Amino acid sequence: MAIDERLAFSFNATRPTPDGRRADASRAVVKVGPCLAFQFGHPNDEALPGHPLYDRGFEGVAVHEVLESPRIAEPARQNRVRFPGSDLAARAVRHFLSSSSESTLEVLGNGLDVSVSDDPLEVIVGREQAWLFREPAL
Repeated sequence: MAIDERLAFSFNATRPTPDGRRADASRAVVKVGPCLAFQFGHPNDEALPGHPLYDRGFEGVAVHEVLESPRIAEPARQNRVRFPGSDLAARAVRHFLSSSSESTLEVLGNGLDVSVSDDPLEVIVGREQAWLFREPAL
């Protein structure tokens, strides 16, 4: 879910087991605010080797931070057209990347606020909607 400069999403979290497999670990809830941009969808896990960051260590089933990301340069360039003195570096924008079996999520934002919840999904969704639509702090 997203509105203005806020993004909230959730996924089924897992944890490693002693035998090297993964087990359920409740539901992860992630909030990004402010969020400059995000992209969700392709590639899925089978097409992940075609992602431009795959050769730099991007693998699925994890959240990665891309240091010195070229993705931040594009919105910075676009912003300078109208606001020549703007500097996204001053906003501390970071690039995060995650993939699951069916999709990839890339986020440009200041950071991730991650929590784990055992609440039913409808409770989590209600709580995140309240966060998305709350009035900004004065």
